[in-house]
Amino acid sequence: MLGGTGDWAGRAGTVTTTHVGGGRYEQRFELAPAGRPAGRLRLTSRPRGAEHQLDLGTRGTSAGDLTVFSWPVVDRRGRRQGRVHGIQTTIDSDRRAVTVDGRLTFSLKRGDLVVGGLSDYPTHGPGLRVGRSYERPILGGTGRYAGMRGTVTSVRRKNGSYEQRFRLLRP
Repeated sequence: MLGGTGDWAGRAGTVTTTHVGGGRYEQRFELAPAGRPAGRLRLTSRPRGAEHQLDLGTRGTSAGDLTVFSWPVVDRRGRRQGRVHGIQTTIDSDRRAVTVDGRLTFSLKRGDLVVGGLSDYPTHGPGLRVGRSYERPILGGTGRYAGMRGTVTSVRRKNGSYEQRFRLLRP
């Protein structure tokens, strides 16, 4: 296990799955402590630059569709801090929402932060639901962020930009 959110924020460990019969499985989690606070980071990204979508499987939005993107990232003063590169896979869709599993890498001046997890999009229109918070685990980092855990909360603003609030924890 690489990370979690909520009560599991900053936790790492292992999961052992055992088949217990009758089509049922049991999961046993062994978790490390959450870690020590290492700071906060607030960044903004705006959809600009490369974005590509692949419609795989059933025509239209369906499981397996991919979105790949790379956008600039700035701090609160508008100074460029790097880029966010991501790939998102559609997991499920219905009339209300499209569920995606994303892997994002924030390539920043002092290292990278890798984030992953689920979010949902409106059925029609791009991006996260405006104004709703999505918390995802930080899976790891490099450079200054090596070994970091924690969470990032993403919020899409009405102007189309994304605010990213990182809560960083040291092992």
